[in-house]
Amino acid sequence: MTVFKDKNGNEISAEHFFKDMKPSPPAKGKQKIMENYTKLVMKRLYGEDILVFFYTTYDLSVADLMPYRGIFRDAEMGPFLIRDTKVWLKNPICSVTYDGLLYTPDSLPGHAWQTIVHEVTHFEIGMEGYYDPDEYYELRHPKKFKEIFEKNLRKVDDLRKEFNKEVGWNEDFVYRDEEDE
Repeated sequence: MTVFKDKNGNEISAEHFFKDMKPSPPAKGKQKIMENYTKLVMKRLYGEDILVFFYTTYDLSVADLMPYRGIFRDAEMGPFLIRDTKVWLKNPICSVTYDGLLYTPDSLPGHAWQTIVHEVTHFEIGMEGYYDPDEYYELRHPKKFKEIFEKNLRKVDDLRKEFNKEVGWNEDFVYRDEEDE
């Protein structure tokens, strides 16, 4: 367990440690739609709640470290950004942090729906770590991930149509890319 200390070395509560940190700004515009549908998909597929965050230009060093569309975190792991811990401590459940530079209040890329379902699917099946001969550590999706992801896409296809309409896309729009193949 992590122990938090003040500048004098005295142990302090996690709540006190994070009290001055500002959490990620609330989702706005199309981000809010993405947040709402992430919660709907999580509830539909797994019957669970989820916290949703978007990192911003404030987190540029994170953007360099996170070349992903989003990162799912189990409840035990806490949120991806330490500054969102204060929110998580009030409700320690799983979370997803999306790239707020990619998914902006004004615009979502075509793969937004696949990203939502992809990240939520990690609730059921996580990543696998591998070492190559040079001892380079790499995280990969297990082989079964694609199968579960595809099933999940079908289970929430009615929500995709609602999402598409809400963000201003054609109801029948379906984005496919190499990552989904």
